Amino acid sequence: MERLKKTEVLGREKIQYRKIGGGSLRLKLSGQNRIIKQNELFSAYPDEIPPAFKDTIVPTNLAYAAKVEEAAKPKPVKVTFTLKPHGKSKSLFDVVDGLGKILNDKALPKAIAEQLINDLAK
Repeated sequence: MERLKKTEVLGREKIQYRKIGGGSLRLKLSGQNRIIKQNELFSAYPDEIPPAFKDTIVPTNLAYAAKVEEAAKPKPVKVTFTLKPHGKSKSLFDVVDGLGKILNDKALPKAIAEQLINDLAK
């Protein structure tokens, strides 16, 4: 029977990181407590790095760094704007976004409110 390495069983691999900024980190890496000083290179599994410290370390593997940046990019959200009558008025309107927030300060006539929606959509 052939023994498998821990990395093969879990399907993950160690990544080399560099500590940036001042101070030091105390991390538990592969079961050992380590003190990582500034500009020090170390290897760790991505799930061993606590989220609070992810901004103080940088992966040195360029392919992994590109994958992390791509995952961190926010996806554009399509925002919709609608007209809603202001109270019981039939001639004045409010411009409302998709979350229900009223975007104008004062009630607007329909023509001006539609122009505001067109300007916001651009």
